[in-house]
Amino acid sequence: MKGVNYYLVLIGLVLSSCVGEQKGIFGSLPALYEQGASRQRDLEDLLASGDADDAEAAAAMNDFMNTYTSLEQNIRREGKRLVGQPVKVLTSPASGLKAGAGVISAVTPGAVTIVEIRIPVDKAPKGNKAYVCFLDDDNELVAKAPAWYDAAAKAVRMDVVFAMNPDGQTVADGAFDHYDQTSHLALVSEKEYNFNSYGDSNEVSLVTEPVMETTTDSLLATDSTQLTAATDSLQTEEEPEEKWNGPVLTSHGVEQVRLGASLRALPDRIAGLYDHKRLEKEVDEMEEETMLTAVFYQNGQRVMTALGDEQGNLVFLTVEAPTIKIDVDGHYFGVGDPLQPLYLLKGVVIDESGAFAATYHGISIAPTPTGAIHAISIGAVW
Repeated sequence: MKGVNYYLVLIGLVLSSCVGEQKGIFGSLPALYEQGASRQRDLEDLLASGDADDAEAAAAMNDFMNTYTSLEQNIRREGKRLVGQPVKVLTSPASGLKAGAGVISAVTPGAVTIVEIRIPVDKAPKGNKAYVCFLDDDNELVAKAPAWYDAAAKAVRMDVVFAMNPDGQTVADGAFDHYDQTSHLALVSEKEYNFNSYGDSNEVSLVTEPVMETTTDSLLATDSTQLTAATDSLQTEEEPEEKWNGPVLTSHGVEQVRLGASLRALPDRIAGLYDHKRLEKEVDEMEEETMLTAVFYQNGQRVMTALGDEQGNLVFLTVEAPTIKIDVDGHYFGVGDPLQPLYLLKGVVIDESGAFAATYHGISIAPTPTGAIHAISIGAVW
């Protein structure tokens, strides 16, 4: 077998073996993404070390691209297999919901893979928002994420996002362990979901304690196998969407914080938007220039970061808190909100490059690993 790269053959066999191994509801996707992220970290470490000459670096890059091609093929194969697979769902009495067995209703494979899960329920949850816990075989909580109510489907729906570099940086080792451990889901109340304040309630929180002081078994006492009413007979009491009265980001900016504005000249505070502005200088090593950055805070929370050009004028703005939203066809979305409802609206384009989840008329939306909005940005840095 002259000319065969045995390392690539070995990697291919490892990736193929991942497809045949099913641990939880997400099948082999966690293992496949962990393999890909591991290879990407190895490549980044090699290039950053400076130990490889140009030929070795090119060979390593070629090996990675070949491995990545094999990875994508296996992800697509596994995604196709997962569609239609049932998902066991438990419910907390405090959630006020009765749920049927869940199902993986769609998988969109790619550099960023989106797994859509649908859980039929008897009525719309309060505010059309639901709260989902990810449980392992021992009913231990390994993660949690928000979901939304789809009136047309008479179901709670959520997106679970697999991405090796969701924020432009390769994820750390073990980043997909919580997905690998997930054997079933649970619908809980907002209070149970937020119990003990595990960070931002709209972000995935990896925790080792149950969401209530009582045991997880007593909290999640209702098995979905006992709630198999036909979805056609379930109630559909959808609540109207609340009007947002706070700051709204457009493709030009928000209030006085707009593309082209001088970062130095912006007010130190704008009522309802931010109460503190901090200017920082960063060195762009590629251009060998000093760039001006402005960070905006509200009540001690970082809400926006703005990047300036060589003159200190705003060229890129990122919203990092839910206190500022975007208006998408009459619907308001902010950091922490589920992405799935956004995808269904007119003018929203899914970003297949993997850099963002979607774009909307010059506004870019970045995802969290579980399908919520991580950040919202406008402008460009190049």
